[in-house]
Amino acid sequence: PDGETVAFAERLGGRGFEVFTMPLSGNLSPKKFSRLPENEERARFSPDGKAVAFLSNESGRGEAYVAPFGTDAERTRVSVDGAAFLCWSRDGKELLYLGADRQLMAAPVRTAPSLEVGRAVALFRLPQGNDWRGFDVMPDGRILAIVEETSGSAQPATIAIHWTGEVPRN
Repeated sequence: PDGETVAFAERLGGRGFEVFTMPLSGNLSPKKFSRLPENEERARFSPDGKAVAFLSNESGRGEAYVAPFGTDAERTRVSVDGAAFLCWSRDGKELLYLGADRQLMAAPVRTAPSLEVGRAVALFRLPQGNDWRGFDVMPDGRILAIVEETSGSAQPATIAIHWTGEVPRN
C-alpha cells in the first residue's frame, strides 16, 4: 500500500509457485516470503501493509493464510475446508476467500498491535456452473463484485508490427 514493495508468485522448477517480495527502490533483490517449501501463491498485502494473505497447500490442499509482513512471525491459517481467490476488505478488517464448497467466506482480521484472525463465516454460495476468476470489494465496503470469466471469440488475432512506417509523414 505504501508503494515501496511488490509481492509476486513465481513458478520455480515445476514445483509450483513460491511467493517473493521485492523493494521497488534500493536493493532490487527478491526475497522469498516464506521459508517453507510448499506451493504458495496469490499474495495480497493488507490495506495497512502490516500483513500478507496468501494461498498455500501446506495442509495438502489450497488454504488461506495470513502472516505479518516484515517479520518471521508465524503464519495463521484462515480457512479450514479449502480456499481459492482471496482479497482484503478495503478497511482491512476482513479477509474474504472462496471456500472449496463454493461458499464465499469472510474472516475477521486484526493486524495491529499483533495479528489476530477470527472464525470465518459464510456469506453466500455461488451457483453451480459459474466459471469465474475472482472478486473484489467496492471502496464503500458494502458491495461485493463477482467478476465472471468471459471468453473471447475463436477468431484469429491480427497483430500489426512496424505499423508506424505505414503512416504518412507531414
